[in-house]
Amino acid sequence: MLVDECTHWMRATNTLIERLCASGQSGLRVILTANSALWAPRSKTPHLFSRRATIVHLSQLENVEINSLLNLAEHNTRISNLVHRSFKQLARQQRYHLLRQRCSSDMFVCLKNIFANESLDTILLQEYDDLEEPLQEYYRYVAALEAVGTRVHRQLIIRMLNVGPQHVQAVLLGLSGIVDEYDIDPDQGIYGWSTRHVVIARRIADYKFSGLAETASLFDRIIDNINPAERIELQSIRDICDVQFGIGRLADSSLRQRLYRRLTEMAPGERIPWHRLIREIINDEQIDTAEYAIRDAENAVGRDSPIDRYKVRLLILRAERTERIAEQDRVALLRRAYEVAMRNTELYRWDKYSYRTLCDVAVELLRRGESAFLLDEAIKKLRDAAGRILDPDMNRDIRTYEVIRHKEG
Repeated sequence: MLVDECTHWMRATNTLIERLCASGQSGLRVILTANSALWAPRSKTPHLFSRRATIVHLSQLENVEINSLLNLAEHNTRISNLVHRSFKQLARQQRYHLLRQRCSSDMFVCLKNIFANESLDTILLQEYDDLEEPLQEYYRYVAALEAVGTRVHRQLIIRMLNVGPQHVQAVLLGLSGIVDEYDIDPDQGIYGWSTRHVVIARRIADYKFSGLAETASLFDRIIDNINPAERIELQSIRDICDVQFGIGRLADSSLRQRLYRRLTEMAPGERIPWHRLIREIINDEQIDTAEYAIRDAENAVGRDSPIDRYKVRLLILRAERTERIAEQDRVALLRRAYEVAMRNTELYRWDKYSYRTLCDVAVELLRRGESAFLLDEAIKKLRDAAGRILDPDMNRDIRTYEVIRHKEG
């Protein structure tokens, strides 16, 4: 007999097991499945922990189970038809490595990588809905914090959600198998909290913080409760600036700028929030505001390659957008930008982006009727640096600028 999600009928399940054990001669084998978080707090008959019972935790797949899963996906035609094309194209050893290492052998993440099917999210959402309402709130915040790059730990959760220290163990018990606690610095009382896998955290966050206002409120709440004096939380300030999963994923530029400003005010010595803020302002074509932001950033953290590249981009923007100036003045601004960009390639010889910026300025000058010599010079600089830095992206950049040189020259 299979009793799926037995925690929904725990009393009846306990009664069934007790009567079967009492009979002593039953030939019935019972298989129970349960969500770990729902299983842990339930009252269970002692017979479920006797020598006659076996408990198997299925979240983490063993090596033999991963191989069996791969065999099933390869040799069962009905299942093979559901496997995503990108996964099929991998060699057997690559498939195994992907599931074993990148997916951390988590069963859900393995299935997600094999089938790439959105309906698998239903498993996570049903698991979420089965939790009691207060536990849902803790789960969605831990998942959201992990998804945006914050290193979640107990004290941060206590501050953000006003959890009484006496309730921490009850929360962890209620989220058993869903959220785990691990040591970071026990001497300082710092214990990390994490979901089973960052892929799972991101899926929960996508559903439970889906609106712009709600996501912005999440970031405000993180910033309100971060303590920059703690090294682990200082790292979180950098992490939530991530373009793909952090503040950068918000669709509203003014909102992103506001959040980056809050971070620069909270931790003025951190470079990354300054970089993100200046880029946002330049992309928004706020010329004067960008100039002030660059000046403030230099005062706070000093010069570095991103800030000096933004100076070049600001000069290009001035040449393009400044109203009521002559064409020769626009060219003069671009020439100044070229000089600054050239100097950057000498100051930051290992920064591939400085060479790209130099080429961008040369392209703008060429399009305004200036000699192709500057672009040829910039491409040569880029080519020489590519041979030293050995970044494959730089070879693609060389081809791109050579095509532009051919068309524009």
